[in-house]
Amino acid sequence: MIKLGATFCPFCHEVPVRAPLPGTPLGAVIYPAYIKILDMHSEELFFEHHFDFGPLENFTVFLDIERKAITVQGKSKKGFVRYKIENDSFHFLKPEKSSITFTQPYPHMTHKREKLFFGCYKAQDIFSIRRRMQLSEIIPFWYLLAQSFPKQDDRSFEEPSLYAEAYACKDKNLFKEKLIDLFQAGFSGLFFPRLRDEDHLGYTLPVLTKERGISPVLLLQKSFGLLRKSFFQEGEGKLFFLPFLPKELPFGKMIDVQTKKGHTIAFEWTKRKVKCVKIQPVEDESFSLIFDKSIKRCRVNKSEWIENGAQVQLKRGRALFLDRFEK
Repeated sequence: MIKLGATFCPFCHEVPVRAPLPGTPLGAVIYPAYIKILDMHSEELFFEHHFDFGPLENFTVFLDIERKAITVQGKSKKGFVRYKIENDSFHFLKPEKSSITFTQPYPHMTHKREKLFFGCYKAQDIFSIRRRMQLSEIIPFWYLLAQSFPKQDDRSFEEPSLYAEAYACKDKNLFKEKLIDLFQAGFSGLFFPRLRDEDHLGYTLPVLTKERGISPVLLLQKSFGLLRKSFFQEGEGKLFFLPFLPKELPFGKMIDVQTKKGHTIAFEWTKRKVKCVKIQPVEDESFSLIFDKSIKRCRVNKSEWIENGAQVQLKRGRALFLDRFEK
């Protein structure tokens, strides 16, 4: 069984904190005693609320990507304060429980989201993450968040040059730089997507205007394919594992990968080589499994052996487990 054992909940102490609200087209700008909810498409004020609990010590905002919620907490003169924002409501948890509904509920997203993890257990403080700028910290949050919003209409979307350059990059050494540039330019606060270089870093991004009808969530959603191509690709009758792995990510796991037909895949790698793979088919289908060129063969279901690139027959309801990858 391949499990992650990781959390996806970056946090921030700075004021104000900008954070998207997963599962909705909304985002939040959060202060200790005030919050405003924005439409991330138009950036127009959607809802606002003033709090009467006074100043907060240890003010902290958590973006719980896995549970699609934002949690805010701190200590006031009257005691500990904690509230959660999710979908259509505020839920006050401390000091007293109560709720405020600020919009009609958005449809719950039920699809399973793919997850990546690279063995990094450092504190998930967003400012420390930005200071270190390590792909092993950034990509797991980015990848999960890119799958966490309602589908946007992309017909009028003009790809920023930063995105296009990263997607077209064939040099693994340069790919990291392209991803870091896109991360710095495309996000503020707690992974709040943007299409303006608001920090004046010198990047070129499309200007967001209501007339163009473009949502910054589009850039986030489109980056899903950009990130995925490094770890898993699906071709006609072929599955590729770690086809474009950045050298900075020698260890990792990827779970709940969904193929076009709906098969579920999980796999783990170490020292830049696949260690084990589990495929759970939903129907009969055959695939060629493609691994790093240095791998010659692997074991299937702890019995037979297959060569790298060999075709395997998937049977509905019968899990396929591969291990003992040999050079």
